[in-house]
Amino acid sequence: MVKIKKSQLKDIFDLLKKEHRVVAPVSKDGVIQLDYIESFNDLPSGYTQVEEKSFYKTEKNGEGFFSYSRPSLPYKRFLMPP
Repeated sequence: MVKIKKSQLKDIFDLLKKEHRVVAPVSKDGVIQLDYIESFNDLPSGYTQVEEKSFYKTEKNGEGFFSYSRPSLPYKRFLMPP
């Protein structure tokens, strides 16, 4: 696993944002899902997933980014729009 500093992640976001619409995980309605984001601050920080059979929720747990296994909706809708 590679860990980078928050400032480095922001630099990557800023570079992408110059020429692309950025799709990233966001926290909405208690779940992690994918959406277009306009700001680095839209990235969910400190969230983790709690999943069991027929049960899913997110909890605030620290300050790290991307500490969840997968978003509730796949990237497919962004890669192959209707």
